[in-house]
Amino acid sequence: MTKPPRHSLWKVISKTLNKKAVALFSGGLDSVLTVRLMLDQGIDVTALHFDVGYLLSPEIERGEDGADKAARRLGVALRRESLGADYIRMLMNPKFGYGKGVNPCMDCHIWMIKRARRIMEEIGASFIVSGEVLGQRPMSQRRDALEIIDRETQTRGILLRPLSAKCFDITEPEKNGVVDREKLQGIYGRSRKIQMDLAKNLGIEKYESPGGGCMFTDLNYAKRVRALFARKENPISLDFKILRLGRALKLSDKTGVVIGRDQEENEILEGYRDFSDAFIVPVNFKGPSAAILGCCNSDDISLVGRIIRHYGKKPEGIAVLRSVVDGRTGEFEVADPFPESDLSSFLL
Repeated sequence: MTKPPRHSLWKVISKTLNKKAVALFSGGLDSVLTVRLMLDQGIDVTALHFDVGYLLSPEIERGEDGADKAARRLGVALRRESLGADYIRMLMNPKFGYGKGVNPCMDCHIWMIKRARRIMEEIGASFIVSGEVLGQRPMSQRRDALEIIDRETQTRGILLRPLSAKCFDITEPEKNGVVDREKLQGIYGRSRKIQMDLAKNLGIEKYESPGGGCMFTDLNYAKRVRALFARKENPISLDFKILRLGRALKLSDKTGVVIGRDQEENEILEGYRDFSDAFIVPVNFKGPSAAILGCCNSDDISLVGRIIRHYGKKPEGIAVLRSVVDGRTGEFEVADPFPESDLSSFLL
């Protein structure tokens, strides 16, 4: 006879096994299929979506991103959780390391599943479902990696991966008849064709484009993030949002600058005015806004003013800019724009 999983949570689950689950839900194809497979078996699903700090679109800010739309199409409750300080600490020092960028894929999955487990207990659900597919992601979805995730999160037996379920040992919801294993999938590998065919067969026509990557895998963004880690001991989620904007420059090991590229980015940057160490805007000419992040002095502010002048329209007379530092507002003049030939040494 197979012994139950050896963790304290099992004592609770074995007595209260029910048709209620928490699903990790990005709103992408795999998570949509996962939830749909559970709904078709009568499972009451709470879709758990993590709001990642580097996402910026107005739709996301209003809670109308792909996850929200996908949950409404499926008819499931969407629970949104922010990635707080503990997530950022993990991001800065992941136990299992990074991929090519600053993507701690293993640690990120572990963090999210641990959070899902706590929410599962909170709402009285019996198990967790995830859209992970064996062999799909090189870092976090290898068989050995998934086994480590199960062990680190203490969810072996109560973490069900419906898209690859037949590639793994049977889980407790399947053993107990809560979920019919025969109606689950055995998908393996990186191709998404089987998932797209399955979506078509289930009548799912709208879903996020499959294969999208995490921004932390983007090498240019990763360069900005590493510079952030070097200059700031305790970054916050807003820092990652700002880094997604505009031109990023490194003035020193402790000082970075983000400069808007268009009116939309200027408006978004304006929303982070109070969270910047200094914020600079043109007064008498059209040009970008700039947020200084980290230690800065009057020389840094003057330098950024010249860079803004370089990217802006030519003013009539001397360029005037306004700075906001520690809540104090002042104006200063810039005679000459910063030369193009010298900008490359600052750009990230």
